[in-house]
Amino acid sequence: MDAKKLTAGTVVGGLTFMVLGYLLYGLMMKSFMASNTITSAAIKADADLDFVMLFLGSLAWAGTLAYIFQRWAGIKTFSTGAKAGAILGALIGAAMNFETLGTMNILNTTGHITAIIIEAVRFAIVGGVIGQVVGMMTKEGAKVTA
Repeated sequence: MDAKKLTAGTVVGGLTFMVLGYLLYGLMMKSFMASNTITSAAIKADADLDFVMLFLGSLAWAGTLAYIFQRWAGIKTFSTGAKAGAILGALIGAAMNFETLGTMNILNTTGHITAIIIEAVRFAIVGGVIGQVVGMMTKEGAKVTA
């Protein structure tokens, strides 16, 4: 396990997660998600969002992907990282959203299904970025970037 690759993948992936979260949830899907919200009492207003906590969560997810990719999967390219990220994102998104749907009244079913798709896309892009970063830091991976 190479600590430099793990750290680089985690930091770059965490930043990518944050940017994608803002673009997808904060801009592109904001009104759609709001229209599929059951109760907004539990949802913070934009001005009250804690970006430090959001970034720590992004780092944790990116660190998870970077660890899996480097330790067990040997992922060193954007395309393999994106494929693995999409699968993991869909599974993680499904687990989190179905449990939330079964226990809380935050989003309706359409909102949760949409969130699963958004997470699959986010994880795919971040997985690709992490795979590319790890590959660029590996001699054999530096030659193959797709």
